[in-house]
Amino acid sequence: MKTYQAKKSDADHRWVLVNAEGKILGRLATELAKILRGKNKPTFTPHVDTGDFVVVVNAGKGDSYRQEDEEQNVLSSYQPSGGYPGDQCRKASVSETHRDDSTCRQRDASEE
Repeated sequence: MKTYQAKKSDADHRWVLVNAEGKILGRLATELAKILRGKNKPTFTPHVDTGDFVVVVNAGKGDSYRQEDEEQNVLSSYQPSGGYPGDQCRKASVSETHRDDSTCRQRDASEE
């Protein structure tokens, strides 16, 4: 049995309408990339455009991060890993990652 290779004439392009309201934008973007490339179809062939056309509505109403992260006030931030077991990872709070550094600069300047 041969492996199926889609041809340009076999491509079936359809229009997909996506409502982004209330969805996490990063996760939505990865799903849309799969649809645009055609990886969601059984006839996917890397060198042939088998993807669909995508229209996104309410993109401004999407969430930039999960609500659980805001409620727990924690975001995961990992230090670079060397690939060995036991490499460190640290948790940073939302306020720490989004803080204004002007207070730190004022405090450092007054200490000198």
